[in-house]
Amino acid sequence: MTRGAIVAPVVADRLWTHRLCDHLEVAIGSPDRTLVAAGGLGGDGMIVDATSGTINAEVAEHPLGILSLAWSPDSEVLASGGQDGVVALSHRDGGRSAHRVGGWVQALAWSRDGKVLAVGAGKHLWTWHRTDDRLVDHGPQPSTITDLAWARREPLVGLACYGGVRWFAVAGPEPVAPGSQPTRTLDFIGSLLCLGVSPDGRWAASGNQDATIHLWKLWDRDELEMRGYPAKITAVSWDATSQLLASNGAEDVTVWDVSGAGPKGRTPLQLSGHTSLVSSLAFQHRGALLASCDGASIRLWRPRLGTRQLGQLEAEDEGFAGVRWHTDDRTLLVGGAAGRLDAWNVRRAR
Repeated sequence: MTRGAIVAPVVADRLWTHRLCDHLEVAIGSPDRTLVAAGGLGGDGMIVDATSGTINAEVAEHPLGILSLAWSPDSEVLASGGQDGVVALSHRDGGRSAHRVGGWVQALAWSRDGKVLAVGAGKHLWTWHRTDDRLVDHGPQPSTITDLAWARREPLVGLACYGGVRWFAVAGPEPVAPGSQPTRTLDFIGSLLCLGVSPDGRWAASGNQDATIHLWKLWDRDELEMRGYPAKITAVSWDATSQLLASNGAEDVTVWDVSGAGPKGRTPLQLSGHTSLVSSLAFQHRGALLASCDGASIRLWRPRLGTRQLGQLEAEDEGFAGVRWHTDDRTLLVGGAAGRLDAWNVRRAR
């Protein structure tokens, strides 16, 4: 990549680069904005200083591949999960522990207070309780858990699987006992692939195997479905205001206006420019920029200003695996198909 690949009015400067031994599956920034953790399908992972790129520590090894990473809200604990059926906990003070849960650990999600880690391992929902180092198996679900998301207004974790979203009260003063039925369900006939709750807690959106997006208004049972995508939906992202919902499922990025009464009757924005299916996308945590990625390019947009593309990065020696904003909202974390991790500082052109 070079600066010449960036189209005004946005430019990017590479901060640092590292390489893992295989396809980079996930990279995330710590909530305190100081660290970046990354893991690959080769089983290796690293924790690096977000500014300098200096390696701080190694992520616990998962010999069959790292599939998921999650920082605790206080940035003191990094959870990692892999195809080996193990959840590993790497503490900032150097302490480590590991718990075998069986099944691929596809999804990890911390409660907002950082006291409970939800784990999706195969068909089982597990929770690790930080205060007493307790691991609880909440029993098998109807099918494999593909994603997890916490509700914003209640201590409930939602798990996506075939048949809809199942919400469990696994935190709070009266958590459900293992094996209990979900507190509530959001039904859907089909397989959910990803799940996102809006920052204001008003909406839950799922991307689905049948090339649809299902949208539920929490908690009054209203729901909508958006069809017409040529491919399955594997990525959805909410903007910071909870008014825009972006998704893949095509060569174009689709952005729905969910403000007010919702998207019913509205025509979504189509952000055109990619030449193959979009594989990943992400809004900034607090800003308005949206990054989208296919195997050959990454493109930057500001949907509130329309469909104009603001910037572009082209792959150099390997294809892109994914893109995510660091928690500082200035650094773009770009994963490579062969294990490369680049950090780019994104800024306005002068």
